[in-house]
Amino acid sequence: METTLVKISTLGLSLIVLIYGTQVESGGTVPMPIFAALPRVSPAPLSATAPLAKTQAQKQKQDQNQDQIQNQTLTPILHPGQSAGPVTAATTRADLVKQFGSDRLSDIPVPIGEGFTEPGTRIHWGKGRSFSVVWNAAGTAQSVRDFGSAWATPEGIRLGLSVPELEDILGPFEIYGFGWDYGGTVVLREAGLKNNDGWVVRMAPAPQRAERNRQAYQAVLGDRTFSSRNPNITQLQPQISEIIILLGQE
Repeated sequence: METTLVKISTLGLSLIVLIYGTQVESGGTVPMPIFAALPRVSPAPLSATAPLAKTQAQKQKQDQNQDQIQNQTLTPILHPGQSAGPVTAATTRADLVKQFGSDRLSDIPVPIGEGFTEPGTRIHWGKGRSFSVVWNAAGTAQSVRDFGSAWATPEGIRLGLSVPELEDILGPFEIYGFGWDYGGTVVLREAGLKNNDGWVVRMAPAPQRAERNRQAYQAVLGDRTFSSRNPNITQLQPQISEIIILLGQE
């Protein structure tokens, strides 16, 4: 009998070899299939975690690259009346999705004072860079607030700045009394900056200073202004606690 190997199949439970032989009969040769079962050969196991780990590493690298690109193109600079980073009066929520990604946005009611809120979006842009946008009825940005500590104007005005540090930029200034919704607001109309009307800067007494200096605190309360050189203000050591950028007011 002559044998010829036709096919080897490793699909299934065991290795099956199909062999065609030829048997001589009176009328000629007749193909006769012969099956032989060989021992099962198990393929080498594949690691299930290797592709997953590779995918996670690739995603992490892509996220890092995206953050690097974003940090290079988007900077936490405040331009009163004009912009806060990439946000201008023409910015929409869709623009924020393109710039930061939907996973970094949270739609929230933003407090604007006196117990009122406005529809807004919180942008989670990493340590010290987060901020909130307040939307107008047309769906574009009307103001930006709740900044992290990384934000500053080109002159260096930022959260945490003390009275002497702010005086180095503005010179002596007036500040509204504490203890009400607009307390601690710095009077900017005569500050000599490029745009004094396009933003709001507020200060608050340094932590525990009001409790330790109750008499000084009581002396500078309410809807009236005080000089930054006022001895009571000096005792309270105010720091910038809030900055609001009003857009479209160039």
